[in-house]
Order: sequence, then structure tokens, then C-alpha cells
Amino acid sequence: YPLRRQRQMCIRDSVDIDGVMTGKDGKLINNLSKILEDLSKKTALYIASSRNIDSAKKLLGKNFHFFKGGVFSDGCYTVDFEKNTEKIIALDDSTNIRYFEEKLSEIINNTNKKDDILNIYQDNLKLNSNAEINENIKYISHDIDKGKNINLLYKLRKDILGEKLLRIALPSKIAKNIDLPNIKKRVYNYTTLFQNQESSKLSGIKYICKINNIIDEEILIISDNIQDEELFENIMHSVSPLYQKKLHKKSCYILDLCHLTFIIK
Repeated sequence: YPLRRQRQMCIRDSVDIDGVMTGKDGKLINNLSKILEDLSKKTALYIASSRNIDSAKKLLGKNFHFFKGGVFSDGCYTVDFEKNTEKIIALDDSTNIRYFEEKLSEIINNTNKKDDILNIYQDNLKLNSNAEINENIKYISHDIDKGKNINLLYKLRKDILGEKLLRIALPSKIAKNIDLPNIKKRVYNYTTLFQNQESSKLSGIKYICKINNIIDEEILIISDNIQDEELFENIMHSVSPLYQKKLHKKSCYILDLCHLTFIIK
């Protein structure tokens, strides 16, 4: 295995971490703590995820401490804990926010069928629990029946770090009608995220490499995200999980996270 172990960086990348450190049920894979503990003794571990850092911490729990930093929010926020440095690529133009709010209002106001309106709201709540979704939908349905202006109840979802707006999220049913030349659009099933055109997971990875004097040949990424072609095209040592057959031709290796403990010495 042609990597220099003492300098290698293993970056985990997937749809909001799910798919590599989690199973199809969304739960952390068995023995994850042991796997990360073993890997962290052999190499520096970083996260590269579409999740924001708070969401990643919540999901990984105690396992988060095995990582030396990472690329979060699809490259909008990069941090190296040991170097005590970070990079933020924000989408903080208030004009953009007003545009999205106006577009959302326009689409909802032009939607006449109650079921269509409820579907828009439900898609926007996908990150919540089923119980929370059902409770919200119940109240919204009641307001529609009473003839209220439900557009006022809809809150644009924002990924905010400190005072910086990193991304704006909209239901994909709405977002498919929005295209701006200077804003990147990332589609994740029911949710579409809009972010700064300059942000990317690859740029975040390169930033971590630069501040740690890591060369390209010393990087290993493992991803199940079919949208991350940029990583597979630009990083020599790439891994796709066994189940993600769509990436097997693009990746250099086909392995699950647990297999890396036997390969990296």
C-alpha cells in the first residue's frame, strides 16, 4: 500500500456523514469507536461532510474527538483543531436571502392544492424526527383550513456559524426552479442547499493539506457520495464503500471503513 503512514490523512466524506460511518438505518456502524481509535493511532483523521459541524458533533458523539478537524457544510467551513485555525466561505449577501424568501413566498402563494402545500412543508422538515414532522404538519394543515396566510409561518432554513450565513436550504421541489450564476447548488434528495460558488470539499481538503504540509500522495479519502466526483477526480487515493457500486469505477479502492484498519500500518 503506497502511502507514507506517518503523514497520511484519511478524510471521510458522505451524504452528511451517513453511508460510511453510519448504516442504511442512519445509525452509527457497529464498533465505530474501536475502528476510529485504531485508525487514529496510525494516521491523522479528518471529516469531510455536507453536515455542519454542530450536526456532525451531535451524530458522532464521543467519536468526534478522534478527528483532528474537518471540512463541514460542503466546504463552507474548514477547521484544524491542532493548528487552531479555520476557514469560512460564507454566503452572507442579504440580497440573496431576500431573493430566496421572495421566491419561496411566490411559489407557496401560487400553490392552490392543500396537499401540495403540505408536501412543501414536509420536505423542509426532513431533518427533524417523524414525530416533529407530524406535529408541524398537523398545525399547518389546521391553519390552511382556517384560511391563514401560511407563508408567514414558513421559516427559511439557514446554516449559520456564529454571525456567518454559510448556506440556505430549500425543499428540492422549490429549489429546482432557482438557478443563480454565482451560487452553487447541492441537491440532497428532498433538500437543496445554496452556498458560495467558491466553497467545496476539495478546497477545504487542500487547505488542511497546506497548513499541515501534506502532499497529494499522502491523502486518502473515503466517500459514498455520488455528487463528489471532484474528490475522486483530483485525489489519487480514493475509496468507495462496498455497497456504493455507482462509485466503484471512479474510486481507486473498494473498501468499507473497517477494512482500513487492516491496510493502514
